[in-house]
Amino acid sequence: MKADLLVTLLTWAKELGCNFVRLAHYPHNEMMLKIADGNGLASFGLEIPVFTATVMFDSKEVYAKAEKN
Repeated sequence: MKADLLVTLLTWAKELGCNFVRLAHYPHNEMMLKIADGNGLASFGLEIPVFTATVMFDSKEVYAKAEKN
């Protein structure tokens, strides 16, 4: 992605009053993170690896695996 496009996208976020951006599920170009930081925007892109309502956290084995990640 070109830097000018990244600046435009993050400028729109600032104009909307955002103070952080949530990025997608995969790692982003370091340039995106640096531009966000330079504009005072925190950026988040990590997710908890367990997210479905069907995960049985009352199971000690499942809970232990979730805590590891």
